[in-house]
Amino acid sequence: MYSAGHDIDTYCSRCKLDLAHVIIALSAGQPVRVLCKTCNSEHAFRKPKRKTTGVTKRAASKKSTTSAPQGPLSTEAYHQMLSGRDLSRSRRYTIKETFEVDDVVDHKKFGIGLVTKMLGDQKIEVTFREGVKILIHDRA
Repeated sequence: MYSAGHDIDTYCSRCKLDLAHVIIALSAGQPVRVLCKTCNSEHAFRKPKRKTTGVTKRAASKKSTTSAPQGPLSTEAYHQMLSGRDLSRSRRYTIKETFEVDDVVDHKKFGIGLVTKMLGDQKIEVTFREGVKILIHDRA
């Protein structure tokens, strides 16, 4: 059962990958418009290139607790997270770059963040000032 606001894995025409999206419009109970959670592009729903269950693992486990906060960080928490780290050695984020936990990332849109978790399928969880984002990495 689909509904607006829920997560779904689908093909992103900008990223050229199957990624997590948010359903923004339905027609006859089926998704027709989605918003990519990686690049924030809005586009028509396209079936994923690979088999999926329809709902992302992240959406299915929404009730589970995570190590990183989900909303924006307070200024104090953000500075504390980055304290003791050499920000001049932050690495520019690209989908092709490979990152590890505790790497400092410089993202074009989100700014400076810290890799907090390695996820499967070449994804990383990065905590930025405005909150946690799931990014793709290590794609040649």
